[in-house]
Amino acid sequence: MTMSYTGSAPVNQHKEEDALRGRAVKNQKAIWDKTLEMRFLLQKAFSTSNKLPQVSLSVCRSKHLLGLFIPVPSLMQDRH
Repeated sequence: MTMSYTGSAPVNQHKEEDALRGRAVKNQKAIWDKTLEMRFLLQKAFSTSNKLPQVSLSVCRSKHLLGLFIPVPSLMQDRH
């Protein structure tokens, strides 16, 4: 003999689970959007920083004072 249950408890449980899953997906999308926006902002800053004058590695090594780099304009390479 099998008993059939026609109550609404399983249906309500599925609705709650689906609502929870929907909120999780919505939160993931919001996090992804913010992450992508941050990447665009950082990309702009990195692109701009790549346009700065470059200093050769040997100049960097020879001009450190107590671990702090002191740039010497005459030794910097002009990239124009």
